[in-house]
Amino acid sequence: VRKSGGRGNGATSKTTSSDGGTGISPSNSSNVATVEFPLPASTSEIEESGGMKMPNSMGFIYEAEAVRRLVDAGQISFPQWTPEESVGCVQIIEEMLKQIKA
Repeated sequence: VRKSGGRGNGATSKTTSSDGGTGISPSNSSNVATVEFPLPASTSEIEESGGMKMPNSMGFIYEAEAVRRLVDAGQISFPQWTPEESVGCVQIIEEMLKQIKA
């Protein structure tokens, strides 16, 4: 178990390698990392407000919690995902849509 690095909400995650051990060895490129973020259980507050409307939408709890921590810290953007990366993703999606329509 390790703290997830890079992008994400900083939740604790588990890594396993292809040989069944834990962790990742940079010298062995055949290792595979598995990061699990199980769906959290619903809370009484969520149920009382009408519950989740879409299947598996409880997964958005991770994003909502990350935003709450960001706002509480007085920040306006995530260090793990910059505004420039968001713009880049939108440009890729727009290009994909253009190619699909062509």
